[in-house]
Amino acid sequence: MASYYLVEPLTTGVQSEGALAFLTMTFAKISRARTHICMSAEEIAQECGKLQNEWSWVYAFDYPTTDLSPLLVRLKEAGQNTALRTDGSQMVQFPVDWLSVKPANPDFCAEDRQ
Repeated sequence: MASYYLVEPLTTGVQSEGALAFLTMTFAKISRARTHICMSAEEIAQECGKLQNEWSWVYAFDYPTTDLSPLLVRLKEAGQNTALRTDGSQMVQFPVDWLSVKPANPDFCAEDRQ
């Protein structure tokens, strides 16, 4: 069964911070907005491949309950290095090469989620 996501249009840009700064990447922001594009994990991976960047950066910090593993697996299968930005409220159990955590709640404690 295919996994679908609401995403903003994919863009190419240069990462501006951290250890991956100055690398050209494809940015995919998973969103709740109904005005965004509904794409399958396979379609997102294909589009990222067409943009010919080595890295795909997935933003999911405003959508913490979405299972991103099908998307990240497809990106890895397509030969992409994967970076994920999340709010840290979910355990990361899928293939990522780089993980960026931006806590949404400063009072968050991992023990509370177990």
